Amino acid sequence: MAPLDTAALIEDLVRVTALGEADSVALFHRACTAIVAAGVPVARAAMQLEYLHPEFYGYCLHWRSDQPAHEIARSHAFAEGAEFQASPYMASLRARGPVLWRLDPPDAATVNMPLLARLAAEGFTALLADIVPTSDRLPPGISWATRAPGGFAPATRATLESLTIPLCGVFRALAERRMTAAVLATYLGPLAGGLVARGVTRRGQVEAMEAVVLMVDLRGFTAMSLTQTQDTLVERLNRFFGAVADAVADAGGEVLKFLGDGVLAVFPVGPARPAEAACRAAARAIAAVRMAAADPFVAALALGALGFGNVGGRARLDFTVLGPAVNLAARIETVAKASGEPVLMDGAVAEHLPPAWVRPAGLHTLPGFSAPRPLFALTPPAG
Repeated sequence: MAPLDTAALIEDLVRVTALGEADSVALFHRACTAIVAAGVPVARAAMQLEYLHPEFYGYCLHWRSDQPAHEIARSHAFAEGAEFQASPYMASLRARGPVLWRLDPPDAATVNMPLLARLAAEGFTALLADIVPTSDRLPPGISWATRAPGGFAPATRATLESLTIPLCGVFRALAERRMTAAVLATYLGPLAGGLVARGVTRRGQVEAMEAVVLMVDLRGFTAMSLTQTQDTLVERLNRFFGAVADAVADAGGEVLKFLGDGVLAVFPVGPARPAEAACRAAARAIAAVRMAAADPFVAALALGALGFGNVGGRARLDFTVLGPAVNLAARIETVAKASGEPVLMDGAVAEHLPPAWVRPAGLHTLPGFSAPRPLFALTPPAG
């Protein structure tokens, strides 16, 4: 077979990446099969990449000659564990360059490296690991394993080492796209983060939408903050925020902000989800929070028009929601705190819920609204 044309391979991968024709897994499979087709005796490959995510430290692209490429997410706990610390990737990171292990017969190092021991038992004869020595928290790295008798020949090793920087560079660019999307989704939410990623970044860019607004507030947090340690407060807040965020996401809503000890979320109304469905989703989210939250809370629901977009200074913006429905939810939450009712809503939400889910909670004068408004309490829906 003809020698591997490294320049042509990288050019092909860059073209596919630029055109958005393949994701990372498909692109890695394309690269590995092209390398094998050129006669390079590789039977396994793995690429480690960074991922800025609250749950995951990084991710690894895996390919074997007998199965399609796939991706494995690496949790923060895994990154701190003994197996990852004893991995070929970490060995090459400490060496700041390529490291080669013989697996037939096994090097002494394989005794303390679980992955190498497994590969040796499967008939692999050598593994080569290399990294791009960047200043990243998790520099991109790649490993190659072979079943060829005698392992990697010097020329093959040189070919694979020459691929490290250009190949990892292509996939690092894809990883950076993923990291940007993950950071935006983590700190702004998927809906707002997606809009920012698509270029909605100018002050005053506000889109009209209709939604159910949900405001949830932890009861007694001020008193807690005076008597409990910071670590305890953070733990309780995270437990509460986690219960709310999970329930909102499971019901198809989106958390927009964590406000001190409170949460602001929306359940958009649209062709795919009419007002009735949005109201039911919000009510079910509150019922789920009641089941999961260990601390008492108050919540308010309001349905109406919103402005969703960017406000702030010239170079420091906040993606937020504005409008009567937000103001109404805030006023209803104040009534809930004073009345002792855990969940209150306006009539626009109540009329879209089954009668068994709601009960009248009286007329209330709300600051900023001209006439008293009837509010309704939520009876937790079953199921």
